[in-house]
Amino acid sequence: MSFDWNIVWSSLCSGLFIVLGSLAAVCLKKISHKTLAVILGFAAGIMLAMSTFDLLPVALECGTVYHCSLGIVLGVFFMLLIDKCFFAHHHFKNITVDQNYLKIGLFIAASVALHNLPEGFALGAGYEVAPELGLTFAFAIALHNIPEGISIGAPLKLAKLNSLYILLIALAVGLFTLVGT
Repeated sequence: MSFDWNIVWSSLCSGLFIVLGSLAAVCLKKISHKTLAVILGFAAGIMLAMSTFDLLPVALECGTVYHCSLGIVLGVFFMLLIDKCFFAHHHFKNITVDQNYLKIGLFIAASVALHNLPEGFALGAGYEVAPELGLTFAFAIALHNIPEGISIGAPLKLAKLNSLYILLIALAVGLFTLVGT
């Protein structure tokens, strides 16, 4: 395997579409609770559809229902552990921003960052199979990163977090795609 800058650039660009989504949230004048509900519902719908129609069928092809179920349970417990360890109420004392929206935004950011690692694996593997496949993966990842970025940025904006911090968080999350690649 030789080093290919095209893989690096397409991975980086795909990840940075999260920043684009967060920028869209930052640029909204006001985000109401109803708007946030639609944004988060839309992002959840995309993730559910991806899980149901893409990830689960492939997982079932690779293993049994038992293996797939074990993976789901481990994933849920892992996210519960992250929630308890890093996003528990006692970590958010003495902050001036709305704690609930901050917790939601940071938890989504952490979840998406973890989600971006295997996306990067898939992008790199796609390039190994055929450059066209890798580019197709990069494009698909970039497109679905926009609503993910919005779902990170909207609650952080409601938490009254500084716009620059929101974009830096989104940038850090997006870079996990490159790390995975």
